[in-house]
Amino acid sequence: DAWVGEKKWGGITDRGREVIREMNRLGMMIDISHASEEAQFQIIEASQAPVVDTHTALGRFSGRTRTMSDELLKALAAKGGLMSMHHSGSALSAAFTEWEHAQGRPRAERRRHLIEGMKLFREPIGYGDYITRLDAELHDRWTRERSNRGGNGYGRPWRERQQELVDAGAPLPSVEDWVELVAVRPAEVALDEVVYLLG
Repeated sequence: DAWVGEKKWGGITDRGREVIREMNRLGMMIDISHASEEAQFQIIEASQAPVVDTHTALGRFSGRTRTMSDELLKALAAKGGLMSMHHSGSALSAAFTEWEHAQGRPRAERRRHLIEGMKLFREPIGYGDYITRLDAELHDRWTRERSNRGGNGYGRPWRERQQELVDAGAPLPSVEDWVELVAVRPAEVALDEVVYLLG
């Protein structure tokens, strides 16, 4: 199960456990970033090797959904896993998340996870053409503006996008806010056993 969409399996399936065993055998790193919280707990438990969450936030500080709870972070750390803090404004700051919602821009409505006219499954024939079309659509979706069918707008310089937020009055988190979050606040929640990777 993923963070978005139907929670069909209650976490992971028996087939998923087989895949985890094979990934462990091959020495592959398992990234739980986009799995549902229930699936994340089950992947951590099923894996014989530590797993990672490569881009997340701590729910108690960010005020956004799709974040890591204290319980999940402790389970990850207990297995020797690592998490990497996402550096977006809404990942670092509850004030920024609240501002976004006040602007009528909730994250769930700004992004689309389905691609119009594209099936996200391998077709029996013509796989190369399918991948070519899918790559082209995803590239376009990634770079175009959000107002145009939900694109991410990453084709524009980040400073330009940041300036628009500043001009709109967004309470952007500072470097000091980020340092406080990753260096000071963990002690407040007694997560001494958790290792933070500072990017």
